[in-house]
Amino acid sequence: MRVRRCLCLPVLLLLACGGTRAPASKPIPDTAMADLLVTRGSQVILRLVVEIAETPADRAQGLMARPTLGRDKGMAFLFDSETTGPFTMKNTLIPLDIAFWDRSLLVVDVKMMTPCEQDPCPLYQSSGTFFGAVEANAGALTTPGVTAGDRVTLRRRS
Repeated sequence: MRVRRCLCLPVLLLLACGGTRAPASKPIPDTAMADLLVTRGSQVILRLVVEIAETPADRAQGLMARPTLGRDKGMAFLFDSETTGPFTMKNTLIPLDIAFWDRSLLVVDVKMMTPCEQDPCPLYQSSGTFFGAVEANAGALTTPGVTAGDRVTLRRRS
């Protein structure tokens, strides 16, 4: 019931504005992309090309319902301020690793997450506050040994 009410308002607003799709002159923007590096000292431990989830809607959708994720791909979640909020794997089809980093871009925690189709789904929470997180295929973060204290660098692609 709650989901229906949330979806009705945008549909009603769209219909009230006189249409069901955006005009051809205003294409839907592409997802922002970035190169993400994890380093320990001067050694690069991991390189990923990530989609950036900046808005609450992007973060809520995350990687849900995607059947695959490229080998060196992922999704970075950026927040306006430090948070402690948990992540869930509800309706996520592929196993993932997640790394959380703080405001100084240092990894705080790394976890393995498993898909979940039915409630109650486990919640995955960092051991400390974080400013951003990255999800990648299971093993992409844990196999190279990404750990607390490693540095994250995120460079937006133009």
